[in-house]
Amino acid sequence: DVYFNSPGGSLLAAMSVGRLLRERGFDTYVGRRSAELRQPGAAVCYSACPFGFAGGVRRFLETESVLGVHAAANSVPVPDEFAFQQLVEAQATQYLDEMGVSTALLSLMRGVPHDGIRLLTLDEAVGLRLVNAATARE
Repeated sequence: DVYFNSPGGSLLAAMSVGRLLRERGFDTYVGRRSAELRQPGAAVCYSACPFGFAGGVRRFLETESVLGVHAAANSVPVPDEFAFQQLVEAQATQYLDEMGVSTALLSLMRGVPHDGIRLLTLDEAVGLRLVNAATARE
């Protein structure tokens, strides 16, 4: 089991982590370990984090934990920003397809400025197949 509690990071790195988790057959949770193992704490998984989380075979969202997305941004200047964004979009689309997550997630992301965050409801996360399992306590 791998628990995610992260404000985000690199989208490309998150996809690499997600592929490794899938290859190894791990389950993922948005939550954090607590002293009581049967009661994980609430956590956040924002920005690139949902892409790493998507690598889990079974993906759980712990009670009061949240997933949040926004538009990806490039932190390194490139000669052709538009071409770069198209490449990232193609890679993200392929990755989500591999993980069994709806590519509609990318549309939601595009609609939120990089300095904002769009929290997903549990129903949205399940509908997008980002969350595909009930919490471990249920």
